[in-house]
Amino acid sequence: MYPVWIDYAITFLITFASLVLVTQLLLRLLLRIARKTSSAYDEAFLRSIRLYILLLVLVISLDLATNRLVLLPPAVTQVLDGILYAASVLILAVIFSKLVDQAVLWYLDLARKAGKSAPKEAALQLIQRTGHIIVLLVSSLLILDRFGVNITALLATLGIGGLAVSLAAQDTLSNMVSGVMLVIDQPFRIGDRIEIQGLNTWGDVVDIGLRSTRIRTGDNRMVIVPNSTISRNFVINYSYPDSHYREQINITVRYGSDTNTLREVIT
Repeated sequence: MYPVWIDYAITFLITFASLVLVTQLLLRLLLRIARKTSSAYDEAFLRSIRLYILLLVLVISLDLATNRLVLLPPAVTQVLDGILYAASVLILAVIFSKLVDQAVLWYLDLARKAGKSAPKEAALQLIQRTGHIIVLLVSSLLILDRFGVNITALLATLGIGGLAVSLAAQDTLSNMVSGVMLVIDQPFRIGDRIEIQGLNTWGDVVDIGLRSTRIRTGDNRMVIVPNSTISRNFVINYSYPDSHYREQINITVRYGSDTNTLREVIT
């Protein structure tokens, strides 16, 4: 048994050293390329995942070395393979979660450089958490499938539950999705004067929330409009691309009125 464990140790060390060397060279090359880009977030992402890349290399090396332990019972080998597979998936999930975080920060910085109003923190947090939930869900399904769990039945159950929730909160979910799209697309910003044709409502945008948008009308009344209603109607933005606009007013006068007097009264 002693030579077998020596063979295991040699295989692990050689595999680990080789993978570490390759990954370090690749990371240095990617970091050198990232420094030449205009964004600092790609370099920050690469630096944030260096430890997890090394952990992934460690797990892969252990898995390759474990396959050479022929003296272990097949059941033990299968359990070890499953544990190492789960560890690999979890490490990759953390890496993708960090990618989501950096993507959100990159979009926020891009919006500020473009002169757009900064997206609301609540909307960004919703997008970020949605990305994390998707990564967690996919990684969990991969791990459960590896351990023999019937994910088809699980997905069917989750689908039925999700359908029930979506039907119960259809209006709320529709408003939240529309709010996220308003933040991303930005057809109008806070302070813009807009008109919603389908509602015959116009005024200045005071706040853009996840569920509704608040508009102050010309007679100083606050109109709270659900975001889904805004997305289904035509919106005229009087403040974009220029805040100056022309308004036509029809004035009725008598025949024979003096035009010079009319000009003085109007001006």
